[in-house]
Amino acid sequence: VFPEAIRCLALNGADIVFAPTLGGAAIGDGDISRAAFRTRAVDNFVYLVVAMRHGGSMIIDPKGDIISEGDGPDDIAIADIDPFGGREGGNAFDHQRDMRARLFRERSPQAFGALVDPEPPILAKVPSDDTPEDITRRCNGVLTVGAERFQEADALLKEGRVEEAKNAFAQLRAEYPNSWIDRVAQERLSESGA
Repeated sequence: VFPEAIRCLALNGADIVFAPTLGGAAIGDGDISRAAFRTRAVDNFVYLVVAMRHGGSMIIDPKGDIISEGDGPDDIAIADIDPFGGREGGNAFDHQRDMRARLFRERSPQAFGALVDPEPPILAKVPSDDTPEDITRRCNGVLTVGAERFQEADALLKEGRVEEAKNAFAQLRAEYPNSWIDRVAQERLSESGA
């Protein structure tokens, strides 16, 4: 969800950017993420090779066209590309063989200070108690042992062991607040009357 990463790779000379991801390029439905990946490719005039967990794979050319896409969530996308081509373009003023020659020269880096400010003004408007370390710990747990422990708690509930399930869900909610585990555990508890 950070467009700066692909921009930095492009500014450092990448012709192809590989984007393995757990969640996509934007927070929203699949169409939003797909559009964001296409935009990232064309914003930087790079080939973008995407492997999205449970979301499929695709290869996008420097003009934002999806040139290959897996048919299902675990399929592979394959395409022959010219890593040094596919970037020609322009407008009424001029035409470039490689639009990066124009795109990256016309940037105004002096206007982008907020991009590298570790405490940009928006953070004062939207405070959070989470530190980056908290978020990293929560994400790592949610994607590994948390999901497994959720399944165990869910199994307890299905077996009618409501008090044990209630305790297990409460523990998970405390460990993984604001995650899908927290939300779904609360739903399970409400549905079961626990």
